Amino acid sequence: IENLILAMSIIMADAKLHLSVYGEGEPEYHQQLVQLVKEQGLAEQIDFIGHVTEEDKTKAFFNADVCVVPSFTENFGMVVAESLAHGVPVVASKGSPWQGLEEKNCGSWVDNSPQALAIAIKAISTRELEEMGLNGRRWMQDDFAWSQVASRMCSLYYELV
Repeated sequence: IENLILAMSIIMADAKLHLSVYGEGEPEYHQQLVQLVKEQGLAEQIDFIGHVTEEDKTKAFFNADVCVVPSFTENFGMVVAESLAHGVPVVASKGSPWQGLEEKNCGSWVDNSPQALAIAIKAISTRELEEMGLNGRRWMQDDFAWSQVASRMCSLYYELV
């Protein structure tokens, strides 16, 4: 998240964006992030929302233009799949297994550095976000719908037997 905050600092010279950070972490880490936001002069542009569930999570996705996931490591990154399923394009770092974002034209897969994130966020803001969102939603329906997952699991079990 600190790289995303620093990316916002780079971007804010050129564009007026707003970042909402969702989720919870260790209180000490959260305080470090709040302090970094203050040091970067971004208190007006960045909000820490905390943990959301169900209806509030759905509202968050519908109010988002882009979801940014700056992870150093992710085994899947459910928030990426959820964002795409809601039609929200994603910028994910290469610490996540989402290289398909670029192949499917529904986001960007970049290094997790402030500079790379800033470039990706600026670039995606000039693209057709609605089309990208539809591409991502289609990808999730085609490859990650329960029927698709169940079919692949049945095939795997059949092969094992």
